[in-house]
Amino acid sequence: MKYEMIRSGDLFRIKALKDFSDVDAGDLGGLVDNEYNLSQEGDCWIYLNACALEDSRVFENAKIMGSARVSNEAKVYGHAKLFDQVKALGESKIFGHAELHNQVEISDRAQAKDNVTIRDAAKISGQAKIFNQAVVSSHAKISSYVKIGNGSQISVSISNNNQFKYITGYAYPLTITRYNVWIGFESYTYNQLDDTLLFFSEIEREQIKEVIKLSLRHIIESMETSN
Repeated sequence: MKYEMIRSGDLFRIKALKDFSDVDAGDLGGLVDNEYNLSQEGDCWIYLNACALEDSRVFENAKIMGSARVSNEAKVYGHAKLFDQVKALGESKIFGHAELHNQVEISDRAQAKDNVTIRDAAKISGQAKIFNQAVVSSHAKISSYVKIGNGSQISVSISNNNQFKYITGYAYPLTITRYNVWIGFESYTYNQLDDTLLFFSEIEREQIKEVIKLSLRHIIESMETSN
């Protein structure tokens, strides 16, 4: 065992029994409802002002820091890190090397994985998936079945209600909708696209066209499903 639980009101405070990672034997950690909340294996840890409650699970090498809260049936694992006042709720999953900062809230069945960074007061919900090197910031709200990946940097609200379906990035962040394409922070209609793509290299043009093709297919499928 790497920690024991000490009764603290209706909850338990964890106390390290041995040295591991940046934790020393005798260090007090955060609060849990029961031993299921924090694995006895790996280097995972819940720091002093953080907590994991209800049926949530922190395992492998995940770190819950600051005043972060993991609850409901949320799972945090791999090398993921939650900082500040982050809330992981519902059946959300945070894993890989994902980092969530500030007042981010992730809920429902949303996922954050790989090397993503989500910060500020962004809210991720529904079955949204944030992956690869994506960055979500400001007060962005990502919901429904939206997928954001590769090098995308998102600071706007995106959901299926706005007919966004799949957002990804190669050399530039792309946002694909039914009627137009955002390349970086510039919006273009599909009629303008051919002239716009002349400013990109041949490889970039092919990548962008492939993403647009895939994205429009997802949007059409989403609309057909909703109907």
